[in-house]
Order: sequence, then C-alpha cells, then structure tokens
Amino acid sequence: MSRKFKSIEFFGISGSGKTYIASIVKKKLKKKGFTVLNARECITKGAKYYIKTSLIERISLNYFKLVNLGNLRKKNITSFKKKSNYFKNKNVNTNYFKNIYIEICKKIFSKNRKIDIIIKQIEKIFSNPSRKETQYLFWFYELVASHLIFKKIFNSSRYILLLDEGLIQRSFIINNKLSKKQRDKFLNLYFSKFPISKLIFFISNDKNSVIYINKLRKRYQIQKYKELKEIKNNFKFLNNYLLSKKKFKFKKIENNKNIEKIIDNFFN
Repeated sequence: MSRKFKSIEFFGISGSGKTYIASIVKKKLKKKGFTVLNARECITKGAKYYIKTSLIERISLNYFKLVNLGNLRKKNITSFKKKSNYFKNKNVNTNYFKNIYIEICKKIFSKNRKIDIIIKQIEKIFSNPSRKETQYLFWFYELVASHLIFKKIFNSSRYILLLDEGLIQRSFIINNKLSKKQRDKFLNLYFSKFPISKLIFFISNDKNSVIYINKLRKRYQIQKYKELKEIKNNFKFLNNYLLSKKKFKFKKIENNKNIEKIIDNFFN
C-alpha cells in the first residue's frame, strides 16, 4: 500500500459510526504491518523522548498507559501503587494522575507559541469549572500534544496515528459554545494553525439513523449520546460550515452494509 499520509482522523455526527469504522481501518493497517497509535498511546510512549520528565510524570504516563489498555481495575491500581515507593503513605487517586498527565500535555505544546495562543483561547471558551468543560479541555490538550509528539518522535514510515475523534470532531463543541460571528473568526484560526491529520474521513449516515442510535444509547446507557436538539444543531454546523467552508480536504464514507469493501478500496 503506497501512502502519502501518516495520520488519520474521522469526523461526523455522534452515532454515525466513526469508532466502528476506525476499528476496521485499524485492523486493516495492522495486518499490513503498520504500528497504529491512538492519541494516548502516542503520548504515553513518546512524551519522555519529547520533553524531560520527572519520576512522578513517568509514573503518571504508565498509569495512563494502563487506562488506555482498558486493564485498569481496583486490583491493578493496588498492584501499580505497591510497585512504586512513591506511593508509600500517600493518598493518591485518579484525579492526581490526570492532573499530572494534563501538565505533561501542556509542557509539550507550550513551546509552540502559535498553538499555545489558540489553547489559551479555548481555555477561555471552556472556562466554566464544570466536569464537562474540564473534560473538553482535557481532550484538546491530549489531541494537540499527540500530534506534536507523533510528528517529531514517530516519523518512521511504519507508524500511523489514528484518531476516531480528532480536532475536527472537537470543533462541534466549540460551535455549541460560540455565536456564529465568534465561531467563524475563531475557527479560521483554529483550522489554519492547529495540527490536523493528513488523511481525513467524513463519516456520513442517514439523519434518522443517527437519531435512532442516540436514542438507543440513551435508553441503555451504553455509550455517550446526544439529545435531539444538539443533534440537529450539529447537523446544521456540519452542513453549513465543516462541509461547505473547505477548511480542509476530506474523503467521504457512507456508513452502510458495504463499509468494509469501501475501506478496502481506500487502503489497497
């Protein structure tokens, strides 16, 4: 497979199938011999080569490596703490590690003045100290840091950064916070200065199907879901801005029963 990309991201309405399609792409790329990294893997594996890290920062990175693998259970936490003398007589919880991880991400992009300026504006947009807005900022920190690390550390042809929800997808939450005038001005800067992937897929799905999927998610509490009002608002932003303003090049994928054949055509 010849390629002119090292990074991939997907965008689309919540429930359109981004994560599912990303998983198919990941399997295909791994079969072809590529090492596929998500944002967190990129940071936990590469941060120590990008910045100087302290002992507790390295411990935090190892902790988040466990979280990323989905192996974190109460017994894992206990085992993890017992292995390090640092935790003797200390009451350390998940938020402690998360705060250190966030500071690592900030250290990574703080040396890039243009990116740091945009991050500071995003911090003002999500200045409410609610749990939701704090999580939004966490996503931005992690995504930006992963792009910078990947570009510098994982520049071998065998690595691919794959994001089921990248910085384009995160523009939906910016749209929900700003007026149209504020949004257009800020997103012009956002898409011109922020690192986005080289290969971008727009995952398209029928509006009624997306609404139905989100209703199922809400009913069974199986995944994050969007309310009808937000879904409609996101479709409006998608059609009137992301697809029409041409701020970036993308390939469209219709999520249907032929999805695996469609992906094969892209990556053969």
